[in-house]
Amino acid sequence: MHTILVRLARGVGAVFCLLGAEVAAETPGRVFPYRWETPPPVDAITTADLQQALTWTGHYTGPIDGAMSAATREALAAWQAARKLPAGALSPQQSLELVTEGLKQRDAVKWARLVDDSLGYSVGVPTALTELQPPAQEDGRWWTRSRGPFALSISARPMAQACAQVDDEQKRYAGITAPDRKVRLQQRRDDGFVVAGERGDSHFFTRSLCRDQGLLTVVASLANARAATQGAVLAAAANSVTLRPVLVPGAKPTPRIEPLPLAPAAAPPPATATTVDRTGKTAAITLVLREQNPLRPEEVFERVAPAVWVVRVPRAQGSAVAISATDLLTNCHVVGKEPTATIEREGDKREATVVAANERADRCVLRVGGKAGALPRWVRVRPWADVKVGEPAYTVGAPKGYELSLADGIVSSKRTMSDEGRVIQTSAPISHGSSGGGLFDSRGNLLGITTFMLKDAQNLNFAIAAEEYAR
Repeated sequence: MHTILVRLARGVGAVFCLLGAEVAAETPGRVFPYRWETPPPVDAITTADLQQALTWTGHYTGPIDGAMSAATREALAAWQAARKLPAGALSPQQSLELVTEGLKQRDAVKWARLVDDSLGYSVGVPTALTELQPPAQEDGRWWTRSRGPFALSISARPMAQACAQVDDEQKRYAGITAPDRKVRLQQRRDDGFVVAGERGDSHFFTRSLCRDQGLLTVVASLANARAATQGAVLAAAANSVTLRPVLVPGAKPTPRIEPLPLAPAAAPPPATATTVDRTGKTAAITLVLREQNPLRPEEVFERVAPAVWVVRVPRAQGSAVAISATDLLTNCHVVGKEPTATIEREGDKREATVVAANERADRCVLRVGGKAGALPRWVRVRPWADVKVGEPAYTVGAPKGYELSLADGIVSSKRTMSDEGRVIQTSAPISHGSSGGGLFDSRGNLLGITTFMLKDAQNLNFAIAAEEYAR
């Protein structure tokens, strides 16, 4: 029993220290985002990868932030001591040995990510120790649960000004009374709170994150019988919870398990100004929920037109929509294989660089800079789960080269396609040259990027959901 408690302090108990720290956003590293069939290259290993490995070996209780902090150095020294290695800076061979050991521990539990696009969260899960259940509605809320030695319970509760009520919610969770429940840690965070402890034959952590629209609560537990050998999964899960800036708490959950991708043939290079992100995503998107008081069509056009640009490359032209002072969304079939494009509106011409491209999903992101300065106007994006079938929709693009053309219709349906992912079907007309243009709601918020239409059919037009571009 004493041995189990000691190892518990290194495994599950480490979660309590981890969650008590001011944790920065997770930095995934260049090795741990992938599955490896061969040992990873030594020069691909980053400090974040070492922190991930130390978490999985039970030596690290801090954030995965890529910083060589005092806690990280202490954990490295503890790992060296446990392996009877000389103390000091890790040699390249020691770094590879540590990372390989961490990957082995992670892969032993078949680590993957539980992702929900409707609610906008993700969390790491050991799929060998848990089984995802279908969403269920209870007490007026949707719940997502998994069952097994590692168990999850996730819900979103609508709550006006939720972040102003976090203190009361923390007291409520910490104050839950049960004969076998002991709270070992509770902490108020800027975006919510953490409560962790023991209940019955399990250790648990509760992570609540607030947004203006409500509260997302993730509860994970691990059976004590697994703690001696697999306690690190709770620490890894605690460090992996993410939530996008906007929550749609009334949305029906759409959870799915995403296995980690297989590592590329060569380690991914460090990010540079010229590196093209192959996800076709950008972190520059601002999400906003549906607003009241719809605008008249002419008012929608006046609001969004300054954000819609014509895109020109050799032998092709299309459109793009600005979503920040520097970034624009378009389709990859508009820019083709060109590394740059010219964007133009009302005589204003600028050079734009392709900074993100997922050709299979037809998502490309353009970025402007240099002497031309910031883009004059950009739009916000509605989350996929917040888009309603039947609501008004407007297209603005450059069909047949006619710059800044407006058409109207409705959202006809919401669909998921194998390549493009989530798409919005609309009756608002689009034509050749509309590709890369915007599908907007009645307040001028971007719903999607108009991409294709079905020939020999009437009003079957499709836009890739703009949120698909959001990192």
